[in-house]
Parts: sequence; C-alpha cells; structure tokens
Amino acid sequence: MAYALINLKLSRVDFDWLTPKEFNKCIEVYHKNSESSIQRNYEYQRFSAWLQTPSNKTCQDYFRFPWEELKLAKVINGTSNAIPEIKPSA
Repeated sequence: MAYALINLKLSRVDFDWLTPKEFNKCIEVYHKNSESSIQRNYEYQRFSAWLQTPSNKTCQDYFRFPWEELKLAKVINGTSNAIPEIKPSA
C-alpha cells in the first residue's frame, strides 16, 4: 500500500477500489512512464553535448544508448516485414 500511496500518488480510497490486476497495470504504466522520462533526459543531455562540439558526426555517433541498439537490431534482423524473393516463372 505504501508503494501505491507514495510512488503512484494514489489516494487510499482509490487503492482500496483497485483489483490486483488493475494495481499491476498501474505499476506497469508508472514504470513505463518513468523509464521514458529517464530516456528523454539522457537524450537531451547527449543532444546538448553534441551542440557544443564542432563536428560532422551525428548524436548517435558519440554515444548509442541500449534502447537504440535494441531498435536497430530489430530492424536489421526483423523477418516479419521482409519482402519475399520473387522467382521468375519458367
């Protein structure tokens, strides 16, 4: 209950009315929002550092974050969106 009142900023009445499934969903959304906030802060810091350096490199050339590596790997290794090879008919 302390987690709900302090971190999620729920009132005692709201907490009492939540089912366990709803409470888990609240925690999931809270963690997603806090993670995206942290990622935005890191990207902002990298961008501001990039603005202060005279170079032809991109922001990602200086430092690539783990969540960017994961997205890049999904795009390169993704087979679900791959175009099938077309074989000419004989």
